[in-house]
Amino acid sequence: MAVVMSRLCSLLLLVLLAACSTTEVDSTATQVSAKTVLLLPVDAMYPELAEAALPAYGALQRALEKKRFHVITSNHAVFDAAVDQALEAAGAMYDPAIGKFLPADRNIYLKTLIDVYALSHDYDVVIMPSLVIHAAAVDGDTALWDGVRRPIEQVAAPQVPYRHPSAMRGLSLQLAAYTRNGLFVVQSDGGLSLPYRMDYRQVPPLFVLKDELFTAAELREAVTVSLKTVLQQVKYHD
Repeated sequence: MAVVMSRLCSLLLLVLLAACSTTEVDSTATQVSAKTVLLLPVDAMYPELAEAALPAYGALQRALEKKRFHVITSNHAVFDAAVDQALEAAGAMYDPAIGKFLPADRNIYLKTLIDVYALSHDYDVVIMPSLVIHAAAVDGDTALWDGVRRPIEQVAAPQVPYRHPSAMRGLSLQLAAYTRNGLFVVQSDGGLSLPYRMDYRQVPPLFVLKDELFTAAELREAVTVSLKTVLQQVKYHD
């Protein structure tokens, strides 16, 4: 999952400086029965996360299939065309911070996106995954957010006493599930990784982005944590 260096610096700035994701959804979860799940491509939120979205998509597909769901996948060409139709219906605003168009009316956007897929796909529930940036609480030499605890890694052992920043940011895998007719089912988040190491040999300390944004083990845990809540509301049936 190598990411070219020209994009690493940009991603590090996004992780450290960008506002946390604040997607608003209906807080009332709905329990549904399903056999077939439409799994949309992982929305990377920021272009710099696009390469990291690919393994996350595969891991989600395998995890759902292990739970016996029939999973319908969607390639990016079909997804991009559906998104264009949904943005046209909902109205679009360009956000220069992430380099993407966002819907002016998210409810219309989601309903249109679901309706577009329903014309050509037979499914019970659609799951929309995203890679997002969330705040993490610091506890000793670890950070906690979205159901996981991750060690705060260091480039080298510092020669002088140090103190971690009071707040950090981590990557999370976010899942939002809806029924075929657009009814919100549930949203869930699973912490993925702290994509950087701390270098306390410098004052102030430096954040050094990792060559790989997350490990296979971290991805497995993020998928498990994020799916746990979803599967409490989406029950498999024959």
